Amino acid sequence: MSHKVEQWLWWLGVPVACGVISWLPYIGWNVLGGLPTWWRVPAITPGLFDTYVYLHWMGAAAEGLAYGGHLKWFGIILAGLWRVMGWWASVPELWIVSRWFTFALTLWVGAWTFRQWSGLPIRPARLLSVGFFCTVVVTLGMRPGVYAWYLPFCLAGMTSALLAFRALNRRDVVRAMGWSLLALALCWLYPWFFMVAGLWLAVRWMIFFVGLRKWIVPMLLAIASVCIAFVGEPLARWFLDPAQLGLTGMYERNGMAFARVPFLANTVLAIGTWIALFFVLARRDEDNASQRQLTLLGGLWMTVLLLWFHTPFTGVHTYSDHFIGPVTALAWISLAVLWAWARAVATAVPWARQPALRQERTRIFLPVPWLIAAGATLFSLYVLQQPLRMNMRVFDSYVIHLAHWFALAVAGWIAVWRIQRPTLPLPSHKIITAVLVVSALIGLGGIIPMFIRDI
Repeated sequence: MSHKVEQWLWWLGVPVACGVISWLPYIGWNVLGGLPTWWRVPAITPGLFDTYVYLHWMGAAAEGLAYGGHLKWFGIILAGLWRVMGWWASVPELWIVSRWFTFALTLWVGAWTFRQWSGLPIRPARLLSVGFFCTVVVTLGMRPGVYAWYLPFCLAGMTSALLAFRALNRRDVVRAMGWSLLALALCWLYPWFFMVAGLWLAVRWMIFFVGLRKWIVPMLLAIASVCIAFVGEPLARWFLDPAQLGLTGMYERNGMAFARVPFLANTVLAIGTWIALFFVLARRDEDNASQRQLTLLGGLWMTVLLLWFHTPFTGVHTYSDHFIGPVTALAWISLAVLWAWARAVATAVPWARQPALRQERTRIFLPVPWLIAAGATLFSLYVLQQPLRMNMRVFDSYVIHLAHWFALAVAGWIAVWRIQRPTLPLPSHKIITAVLVVSALIGLGGIIPMFIRDI
């Protein structure tokens, strides 16, 4: 395929394909039902939970009502789409158009995100974005919320945090501050992305300040302590005031409450496995740039792990299971980084040209990637067999778990292949073909029962 044709497909084909995905289910049922106005969607069924709540918020945001403020600054986008569509449109049609808009953004921003994090060429980055879209967004984007609306902005926010890191490494404080503020503003849409980006950036800025003067960190801690002492009680009284019951109820509905009970799930095992994989690969990698990139990802995964278990220490329960959204996005970003690492490692890493050292390090470290690759594959099959064995109608409930475990399995096998064959070219075409085929099957497995059950 020529570069020009690929550009046309990417910039024009993606919006067309996303429009078909967004509109076809509803128009198809209208046609099958013999409705004369088959192109209109005046109402939709409440089969997908939370849909009606979000539709109420959408309508309020479109009309500029305060109740629409729950959608934060995304409400401005909805209001803009509402004005473009005109007075004739219904709120369900606004929902479909907004999903059409953000679906295309997810594919475009996803490709940019993978390129920025990994340095992959543009075509593999785009194909990986398509795989991520098929696995996660096609199914989970059928209901309003993070996967339908916020995901492209949160991906851009996490990438902005990365660019802030790089600017700080160059001592470019102005650009680092700008990228940091942009990252926080974009991730503000979804609290669990915001917490990850916020803590990650806070640690990096603290390291930067420590490198400047030893007295800066104690001074910042003292200022923060004074602020907490004077502002904490008024804030607590404001939150507990009867006038704020609606706001407090919304927070509780989102899983935010006071508790000291840790939350356990299989996602914790995946987070710990990613940390182990990056630690092992960084330890055996002698290329400084590559090692820094692997260490950076490992540190980000440690940030997610710390946030998952902050409840016993802070007393605030933020429904840790919602971190599965950032976990899934980071899993595919990590897959892109390891793919790029494996593509370049044959020529860039000194141990690939030193047989004795390579054999010694292979002997020590190879069992860990093998265990990770095999374990992630077996766990993916375990997750897959549950809806296949019990009830295919709820396959969509397992898609998010399949998405991040599948990415971990592929990354593990890429690491194993590269460690065993350090001088051979990576079979990138076979890898991306396998990723796209499995991603398409997962997407179809989730979307078909959802159509049958809910649409």
